[in-house]
Amino acid sequence: MSDPTDRPLRLVLDTSAIAAWTRGSISVGELLAEIDLEPDDWRMLVGLRQILGSADLASAAWNALDTGLDVLTAHSRLYADLGGGSLAIQIED
Repeated sequence: MSDPTDRPLRLVLDTSAIAAWTRGSISVGELLAEIDLEPDDWRMLVGLRQILGSADLASAAWNALDTGLDVLTAHSRLYADLGGGSLAIQIED
C-alpha cells in the first residue's frame, strides 16, 4: 500500500459506498479499479478478506502487515494465522 500522500485524491466514498463495496458491489469495485488502484493491493485485500471473513478486518490486517504495526482488537484469534501469529494485540476489557 502506497503512502496516500503520493497520489492525488480522486474520489470520496461515504458510508453507503463503503458498505456496498464490502457486500461485493461490482459497480463500486469497477469504479475504484478505474481510478488507479494497484491490482496486487486488491488481490492482497481479497485474500485477507477470505481468511478473516470481512473487509474491515482485512483492511486492518493489510495496513498492519504493510506498515509493520500491530492491530489492536477484541478479536485477536481471528488474526492468529497472519504475521507469524503476532499481528494482533488483544483488548483485555
